[in-house]
Amino acid sequence: MIRFGYDAAQRDTPDVALASFEKIVSNEAAAGEQGEFGFKALKQMVKLTFKLGRYDEALKHYRTLLSYTKKG
Repeated sequence: MIRFGYDAAQRDTPDVALASFEKIVSNEAAAGEQGEFGFKALKQMVKLTFKLGRYDEALKHYRTLLSYTKKG
């Protein structure tokens, strides 16, 4: 069965999906910004790596995600 879409990519090829999310984050970092798309990409990276049982990697992404929150 052929699946299309965002969720299917995460199910069928999680490493490809993670690489795509990583590219979004690295492009924002290269531009010197932390934007909405990077935040969303990191959020998906945390969820996907946790689901795959890669807990150390999920924690690393979560810590990066926390850096996107505004400091008071």
